[in-house]
Amino acid sequence: MTHATARRVRRHRLPVRLWHWFNLWCLIVLLMSGLQIFNAHPALYWGSASDFSDPWLEMYAIRGAGGEIQGQTALGPWVFDTTGVLGYSGHGDQASFRGFPAWLTLPSHQYLTMGRLWHFFFAWLFAGAGAIFALYVLFSGHLRRDLWLPAAQWRGPVLADLLDRAGVGPRARYVVFHCMDQLGGEDYYYESLDLNEARHPQTILAYSLNDEPLPIANGAPLRLRAERQLGYKMAKYLSSITLVESFESIAGGAGGYWEDRGYTWYAGI
Repeated sequence: MTHATARRVRRHRLPVRLWHWFNLWCLIVLLMSGLQIFNAHPALYWGSASDFSDPWLEMYAIRGAGGEIQGQTALGPWVFDTTGVLGYSGHGDQASFRGFPAWLTLPSHQYLTMGRLWHFFFAWLFAGAGAIFALYVLFSGHLRRDLWLPAAQWRGPVLADLLDRAGVGPRARYVVFHCMDQLGGEDYYYESLDLNEARHPQTILAYSLNDEPLPIANGAPLRLRAERQLGYKMAKYLSSITLVESFESIAGGAGGYWEDRGYTWYAGI
């Protein structure tokens, strides 16, 4: 029994990955400290002026008929019992009147001044990290290499011309593309198009990319380019092409490797 060798693929360089994680933590702190600030007056108002008697959203606590304290959240004309989460939360002696619960705010106890310090400190960190990353993008070539890619120039025969030369039988309805690669060491990859899509002038069999021989990473020696279809329809490493009336007897019978695993067969854009 053979097992496929696991591959680790890094999509971005280390500075980009570190910046993403740093942003995540900044946003978490900004959210939690922002909720601490909101708790100072847990209400929102609609319009250019605040009508304190008519908030659009409000979190508060009331004493019920039995004397128990209940947290409530009012959204317009609707009022919801949110005891333990919004309006009134905590356990025993730690219970308190507050908009959001302690586990969602930074700091956890009511401390507006410290919440503001956390919030503005991490807002400056977030903005500063963005400025530093912008400089990195400009001077490292990341923008040009990964974010501002020129349009790829694919070259190859138009599939419709090949079909006309080969001759299409009257019963043929689909073109099936068989590939040489196996994903995860399982079934060979394959895809299919109906004849209308296969004959579209933008559907080609590419052997060249940007005036260079097609690289292996891009599907050499030959790959399908169907510009009106999503990426998984563009089969790489082609080994053969067949015309069929139905693809039900091919592999899983759904018309493609990913279609056999739940993807939709039609992937037009």
